[in-house]
Amino acid sequence: MVASLGVSPTVMGMLTVSSILGAVFILFPKPFVEGNLVNAAGAMVMAYYFWSSGNMQTVLIEIPFFLVPFLMIYLRHPFAK
Repeated sequence: MVASLGVSPTVMGMLTVSSILGAVFILFPKPFVEGNLVNAAGAMVMAYYFWSSGNMQTVLIEIPFFLVPFLMIYLRHPFAK
């Protein structure tokens, strides 16, 4: 599925590393917002690649993955004071 996007392995590696860093940032209260923004940006980048390859069904599937980080920012970190 990802091979049909025409994305180089280097770009996919960078996207993977940024997603993992975003997930680690979400674990701690101070960089919680930044981690969610990184994850939302990653979802938007993936949606762009799917859109540019003409796969509109997957673009629609990516919309919740773009919106959930903003919901998490609104609800705040569970361990923050």
